[in-house]
Amino acid sequence: MSPGTALTRGLASSHSRPVRTVGQGDVADTFKWLQNQGTELTVNIAGPRESEWPGAYEASFRIVGDLLRLSAGSQPSASA
Repeated sequence: MSPGTALTRGLASSHSRPVRTVGQGDVADTFKWLQNQGTELTVNIAGPRESEWPGAYEASFRIVGDLLRLSAGSQPSASA
C-alpha cells in the first residue's frame, strides 16, 4: 500500500466514511459493496502514482469502467 493510499484510508476512517481498497479481481464484490452504501454516493478514487506503480492508470481506468458497466447492466471487461 502506498503512503498516499494509507493516508486516504486513514482520512476516510477518521471521518467515519466507508473505505475499500480494490484490486482488479475485486470488481463484482466492489460493485455489491457500493450498492450497499446507498444511492447518494461521492466516490474518491486514490492510489499510487504511475511512477510508483507502472500500469496504475490503466488498471484504475479498467476497474472504474467495469464498475460503470455493471451499473449500466453490462458485463465487465474480460480482463477484470
